[in-house]
Amino acid sequence: MPPRADLQSYLDNLGVPADSLCRSVVEEGIAPTGFRERKEMLAERPVMRFLRSRRRKNSIRLADLSDLTGLSVPTIHRYETGQREPDPEDLSLLAKAAGCSAAEVQALLDRVTAPPGSHLSVEEISADFLDPDNMASFRVYELLERVVLTQDFGSSDVWNVLHGLLIMGEHKTILEVWPALKTALTGRDVDLSDKVLLRSTLAMVRSVSGTSESPEPSAIQKLATAVNSLRPGMSQSIAMLQMARLALAVGDHDGAREWIGKLEVLAPYHCPEGTLFLVELNRHAIDYEETRSASSIRSVEDLRSSALSTMQAYNLDVALSHMHDIHGDEVSVDGALEQCDTAERSFGFGSPLAAKVRTSKRSARPESD
Repeated sequence: MPPRADLQSYLDNLGVPADSLCRSVVEEGIAPTGFRERKEMLAERPVMRFLRSRRRKNSIRLADLSDLTGLSVPTIHRYETGQREPDPEDLSLLAKAAGCSAAEVQALLDRVTAPPGSHLSVEEISADFLDPDNMASFRVYELLERVVLTQDFGSSDVWNVLHGLLIMGEHKTILEVWPALKTALTGRDVDLSDKVLLRSTLAMVRSVSGTSESPEPSAIQKLATAVNSLRPGMSQSIAMLQMARLALAVGDHDGAREWIGKLEVLAPYHCPEGTLFLVELNRHAIDYEETRSASSIRSVEDLRSSALSTMQAYNLDVALSHMHDIHGDEVSVDGALEQCDTAERSFGFGSPLAAKVRTSKRSARPESD
């Protein structure tokens, strides 16, 4: 496949209308198996992809954003992917229409006038997301820019980018930016724990997203060996959680339980505070996927008092929204989604599962006369 920029130029020269199916295929990244974003697609100002992040989170289509701003779909796409840098007026208009806050609009304006990678410091992504004043979502994209455009980064910074995007629920973005991050790592010494974290995260995201790159059983087994070889601690505990989610995504309930069981043994001695909460939440989620029992839902609800952070409470509400949706309890689904909405607006959290539940509710809603 040719690079997306070449396809856009080709459609421009052919005079293809902005609202054509061909445009939507190219602009939204829907393409035959084998399509990859080239590194040059991220080589200008990757921080501008924050615009796409906000647009997607607010369920705004490119065509809708074009109507709101008067900018063409191809122009907006090039701004969102950092291929072109908008003037301040267009950037401000576009950012506001995409749903950025006033602080985020100003941060974007400041970034386009600053050298890529300047004055950035992201030490602990998870902690940043627990403070609503940190604009942690925006800082993830700043860090993405530093990794792609400079040599001033370590392998842990690449993991921090993926970790931040995971917290934001941006699985699609992870798959979009990974080729450029992988290229940036070429020739560098990557710490074993970072390497395993990256591999387990990508395997989980690909499996959950149902891409053609979902790992084969032999690759999963090889990855499992690598995860088990890590020194007990935070990196191994995160990788084990990813492996449990990967197993659940491919329907291997026994495998998912085995990973959660291993994590439960390690948690009291080697894992961060709060790991036992995640162990219990995932155990009940696995039970529910297998049994669809109301008792599993009650067990998850009983965990609320054990949540040690807003992020853990958010994960619990995401799980409940999914369970109640399957059970057809609309009142409880609405309550769980309302809790999710509040956390997402305040802290920048996100979840593909919560988004799926919202889509399910919208599609089930009867059309008005």
